[in-house]
Amino acid sequence: MSIRFKLILCSSVIVFSCGSEKVKEGQSVIDSTQIKETVDNEVTNDYPDPELSGSSLGRVNSNLFLSGMLYQLNYFRNYSDSSGILRIKVINNRYSPVESQEYFTPEYATLDAGSYSEGFGGLRLAYMNTISSDKQSFSEFNNFKNSFEELSQTALIKPKTEVMAFNYYEPAAIHWCMKNFYRGPGENVIEEISNTALYDIVFKKFVRTLITSHYHVAKFDFENEKHWYKNAVIIESKHAPGLLMERYKIPESINKEDINPYYYPLAAGFWIRRSIDETESTLWPYLLHIATEYDYHWLCSKYQVCERG
Repeated sequence: MSIRFKLILCSSVIVFSCGSEKVKEGQSVIDSTQIKETVDNEVTNDYPDPELSGSSLGRVNSNLFLSGMLYQLNYFRNYSDSSGILRIKVINNRYSPVESQEYFTPEYATLDAGSYSEGFGGLRLAYMNTISSDKQSFSEFNNFKNSFEELSQTALIKPKTEVMAFNYYEPAAIHWCMKNFYRGPGENVIEEISNTALYDIVFKKFVRTLITSHYHVAKFDFENEKHWYKNAVIIESKHAPGLLMERYKIPESINKEDINPYYYPLAAGFWIRRSIDETESTLWPYLLHIATEYDYHWLCSKYQVCERG
């Protein structure tokens, strides 16, 4: 049986704008009558792989969770970004296991949310700050692992062996995240703000960086890059970010305004590790699916991926 989580919820109001043009204000982020849904409700999406396991957060609770993560992700925005600003007034919602119920003071903030710039490490920290207000060391991976597995009832990483120099992720955990957290363009996470606006302002450069760096690694050949990474980074224990920045310089053909230049070489390293732990083949179709729905013209014109699923 899945562990139930209770949401500490207060009503809130949103005001959002792109640039300085005010669009709408005055309605609650979430209709309080919807909170009757439980975490056991199933979520249905059109995703590439239907083989999913674990518990389900339920549509309303996962939307609230995503709203809380958006609040936390504002710590990792690009302050000198050309993609624009999305202004949102939200409450910092938190989840707490019912067995250790805590009470929280509502925190309201007007977020000038810009382009997200921190990679998957920032997503992990945003998750931890949303799941609990306990000021434990959120940077410790085991805290994240234990919390994720309690919430999802799904293993996050494979059992460690001597040949593993880093954590090898379980494909089932990736499927669970897609099932519970992915929303298409017509399934708004926050009322009165379209998912397309959130994607264009906050996440587009992050996704484009992942896609562009994947093609860069593939051009070098994944098998060659795995061999290089294992020798240079793992066996010789050299500084991975420095090596990646030297090896994966942004090609002149890439418009730096389309991507996050700082994260680009680190994203290449991410894909090499996912190839080593054999989750690249799970993540890549999902990423293309997201870009096809939210950034079709860029994906089709840049990489000739033009088939809509």
